[in-house]
Amino acid sequence: MKIVECPRCFSHRAAIVDTKPLSARCADCDCNYPIKTFAPNQAGERLASKAQPRPGGYKKAKPDAIPVPSFGPLAEYIEATIQRL
Repeated sequence: MKIVECPRCFSHRAAIVDTKPLSARCADCDCNYPIKTFAPNQAGERLASKAQPRPGGYKKAKPDAIPVPSFGPLAEYIEATIQRL
């Protein structure tokens, strides 16, 4: 869904005008401009199609398959020094 934006002043404050086809009126500069509309059942179909995973998409990694990061020799030196104390 996109927010209605005035083409003249780029304001996002608009009122929907009940005309055929529907249009919007900018609250800042009083510009009338057409807006895109669709039937309510199409909106449900759009949302349902976006919710479906795409074929060949990313696969979730198993928690055991994630490698443990190595912090390097300085971290190992500090760790060994702390254990000696």
